[in-house]
Amino acid sequence: MKTCKKITLNTFTFCHLILLLVILQVFNLNAREIPKMSSPIIDEINLTSPSFQSKYSSYLKEIFDKHHLQIQILLLDNLGDESIESFSIKVADSYKLGRHKNEVKGIEQADKGLLFLLSLKEKKMRIEVGRGLEGDITDLFSKRILDQMRPALKNGQYEKAITIFLGSVLQKLNIEADPKYVKPKKRNSTQSLLVYFIIFIFMMLYLIFNILLRPSRLNSYGHYGGGYGGFGGSGHSSGGGWSSGGGSFGGGGASSDF
Repeated sequence: MKTCKKITLNTFTFCHLILLLVILQVFNLNAREIPKMSSPIIDEINLTSPSFQSKYSSYLKEIFDKHHLQIQILLLDNLGDESIESFSIKVADSYKLGRHKNEVKGIEQADKGLLFLLSLKEKKMRIEVGRGLEGDITDLFSKRILDQMRPALKNGQYEKAITIFLGSVLQKLNIEADPKYVKPKKRNSTQSLLVYFIIFIFMMLYLIFNILLRPSRLNSYGHYGGGYGGFGGSGHSSGGGWSSGGGSFGGGGASSDF
């Protein structure tokens, strides 16, 4: 009797294990596979032309060599059953963007890695920021970049959107962009004149205010006093390849629809 109960219990446990393995296998089938890191621009669904991919991949390698900034563009068909935030950090952890090793000088640079991920089916996009860039490429700034890219993406202008992304990042990091790849942003002369005009008006109002109040605010020693109060105080070489470098990500960045 005890033997029968033991056999029944073992069979019951074995069936549960089999069921658990089947469930886990189903989840694995639905999980989105991370693409192999083969190039700075990975476009699985040909949203960009082969010439664009080749040209800008070379440019991103050049940026990595000169400025130790590793930027990865990843354009996907879908995310499977995952959120873009979840999949993005998985990609970032897998690629380990940003650690630039200079074997000649023996220097290991900071985690200056940046990932732009787009999924066409879900109409989602995300910028994932490496730890070494979080002080410059903040969550708020990442969101602004995505907002700037959205009109081009809605119109199917994926190449234009990528150049907007690159231009904004390089300008923020004070890296001079090559005009062959990124068009310099034109300054709005009307807007600049308006800003100068407002500053001029404020300066004039400040001077007039001080001239009118000076007689009543000066004491016998020539200092400001009276009932108004006042202010106090005093004054690496890539070798033609593209691979992970060991950088780390802490979840900084932003996501958006398009």
